Amino acid sequence: MSEIDICTEITRSKGFKPEDTLALQITLIMTECAEALKELIVDIEDAETHNLILDIAELLDKFEEMRKEKETKDYSEIIVNRKNNFLEELADIQIRVNSLVGSLGLGEEYEQIKAEKIQRNKERPKLHGKKY
Repeated sequence: MSEIDICTEITRSKGFKPEDTLALQITLIMTECAEALKELIVDIEDAETHNLILDIAELLDKFEEMRKEKETKDYSEIIVNRKNNFLEELADIQIRVNSLVGSLGLGEEYEQIKAEKIQRNKERPKLHGKKY
């Protein structure tokens, strides 16, 4: 079973619907990026850039809070008009993550932590406090 299949199976077993609206799924990816961003000690000289990063993180925090209170509709019938372009952009996300991790010399550590995180996700309760 591929890592993609394993992650999809775990996600569904916890009550999440990865096939729900694509915009929702992309936003969920963005919330993970915001969480990673918050883990950094950012020393940015440019106040405008620093404030924009904080605004993005705050906006995505609000989205995460909304997930605890609001239900979502079932959108299991999804048609992607430009499937290849969509998949290419998702590949870009993965390529950027891989490039970042590799450039920091953290490849092996990242792979280990990713495997541990997949295992922890298997053990989490259904929806773990979220509505979707």
